[in-house]
Amino acid sequence: MRTQDFDSLVTVILQECQEDYVGLWSIVKQVRSRSTDKALVPELTLRIIYNLLVEHKVVAGEFKGQDFKAWNASPSAIRVRIQHAWDKLDRDPDVGEIVWLTAKT
Repeated sequence: MRTQDFDSLVTVILQECQEDYVGLWSIVKQVRSRSTDKALVPELTLRIIYNLLVEHKVVAGEFKGQDFKAWNASPSAIRVRIQHAWDKLDRDPDVGEIVWLTAKT
């Protein structure tokens, strides 16, 4: 994926996070539709999430019932947590699995 395409996708995902909670499955779907090398989808997805976290633009977490609970961890720790959970799935995440992102307020 070219840098311009990557940056454009980051912008799209951030806009979605400003409107609603965005699940990992949705980001994966978008990366997969734009990547020419499907083997790079996990790496690109994790890089997008990590960049948004490092830039303090989003918060990662999960839902407990109706309540969103932000993860209190560093961007690196969150990236590792997502990667380990994804590796355990041994497939692309489905709706509601692993992590949700929302814009930082």
